[in-house]
Amino acid sequence: MNNIIKLSIIFSFAFLVMAALPTNAVNAYGTSGCGGCEGGGESDGGEKPDWPTTTPKPAECKFLEANKTQLPAGGGDVKLSWKAVNAKRVTLTGFGDVKAENTRTVFVKDDKTFTLTAHGANGNDDSCTVKIKVEEPKEVAVCKFLEANKTQLPAGGGDVTLTWKTVNAKNVSISGIGDVAAEGSKTVSVTSTKTFTLTAKGAGGNDACVVTIKVKDEPNDKPAVCEYLTANKTRVDEDGENVTLSWSTKNATSVSISGIGNVAKSGSKTVFVDSNTTFTLTAEGTDGDDTCAVTIKVDEDHEGPTPRCDYFRVDNDDDIEVGDRVTLEWETTNADDVRINQGIGSVSDDGSKSVTIDDEYTVFTLTARNLDEDEEDTCTVTVRADEDEEDDEDAPRCDLEVSKSRVNRGDRVTLSWETTDADRVRITDDRGNTIVNTTKSSLMDGEVDLIINQTTEFTLNARGDDGSRTCRVTVKTDDDIAVYEKRDQGYVIALTQVPYTGFEAGPTLTLIFYALLTLWALFTAYILVIKKGSILGYSLYKGAVANDTDLENRKKVEALVAKYTGRSW
Repeated sequence: MNNIIKLSIIFSFAFLVMAALPTNAVNAYGTSGCGGCEGGGESDGGEKPDWPTTTPKPAECKFLEANKTQLPAGGGDVKLSWKAVNAKRVTLTGFGDVKAENTRTVFVKDDKTFTLTAHGANGNDDSCTVKIKVEEPKEVAVCKFLEANKTQLPAGGGDVTLTWKTVNAKNVSISGIGDVAAEGSKTVSVTSTKTFTLTAKGAGGNDACVVTIKVKDEPNDKPAVCEYLTANKTRVDEDGENVTLSWSTKNATSVSISGIGNVAKSGSKTVFVDSNTTFTLTAEGTDGDDTCAVTIKVDEDHEGPTPRCDYFRVDNDDDIEVGDRVTLEWETTNADDVRINQGIGSVSDDGSKSVTIDDEYTVFTLTARNLDEDEEDTCTVTVRADEDEEDDEDAPRCDLEVSKSRVNRGDRVTLSWETTDADRVRITDDRGNTIVNTTKSSLMDGEVDLIINQTTEFTLNARGDDGSRTCRVTVKTDDDIAVYEKRDQGYVIALTQVPYTGFEAGPTLTLIFYALLTLWALFTAYILVIKKGSILGYSLYKGAVANDTDLENRKKVEALVAKYTGRSW
């Protein structure tokens, strides 16, 4: 029994060994013959035994990885790593054949997908992929401009219009204003020096631009100002009448009126007036005082109702700039309603008022009316503020002077001027009259005499190739201007006004020349006629050829000449 078990184990083991052998080994074993097998066997051409066979393993992509799968705009470097098994051939997008396991660094600037393919036997392939994303480029916001129609303002400020433009901006804001459109304009009020900043924000970056508006500083000192002192009437009956005074001041610490005493800074008061009286208001301030006055007259010599503007002038009009204050002064006759334009309104018949000059050219007009007769008289005064002129070295220069700046009505003054680099000079007054307008080089410098009947401003404009220059001078008094005498030689006489003599001379030499010419003609006539008694041999006494027989007749003529001239030959 034990022997049977042992044989069974041996045959089982042998069967397992045969099954594990390769086919060719089995074939070799089969061809060796089986002469010892039961039933016999064939050594050649016999039926082969049915041995088991093996199948190749498929190719496999284990992994394909990237150290970065998200890149910023513009791209960057990426490191790829991979591994494949059981592959006869391995390929990678953009690189071709690669090793089954390796790493590679590549620059990626746009979105890209990498694929690793493991090629196996009988078409058994495997692949794996990795995607790299690159962010879209972000546009940077740009502030094209931020501008203001004014960058300089007078004291107190004013309105300014801002204009701007941006591109690629998601949000736009201006300091002090807030969010605004990407492009537009806006008017703002500026009372002190201020800088506006525009900020443009974009996905790819921000930008900013600025503009500064400068406001002229208020003067540190604030002197007292008498804004006005008026009376409801400036003429009263000889028996006297009640008059109401009204006034207003600014920056005053104390205010007083002559004949009344201390009063409020602004107010009114009724007083009785029975004689010619001038009320003077004095406003005192910590940095300076100011006064204004009004005169009340007793109407004793009233001759008629016709109103008259006696004078209207500016008291302090030298070197005025925009923002300065000037004082208007006036007197009227027979007026019961006096008004001044430019927003001043009703004023007293005679008085003064301090006003601020807001423009470079301001015309004040005073109207004196008599309401009963419906008549009026007007007079005007012009205030010009100095204009800023760049000091251009090549521009013409000018100097305009007057012999007297204050004169009585009807006085004569001499207006003189000098210019350099000018080829045209024009002098006018403030009523549009032209005093000089010339392009003659001899008149670029000169002088002229004038009779002054009214406060007048003269303006000289010198023009040249490189620009122009303006000079001004003022003569102060009361009414009309007349040209009395122009003292420049060119305005007296010129040789173009007399026959041409072959040379240039002034009026004196020309007169002497013609006097000598006349004497020469007389002398020639004397020699030909008196001494010789003939012309070209023709006798003046007998009408025949002159000879010695004419002696007697010539003596008669000489005697006649001697009788009237007191001379004898």
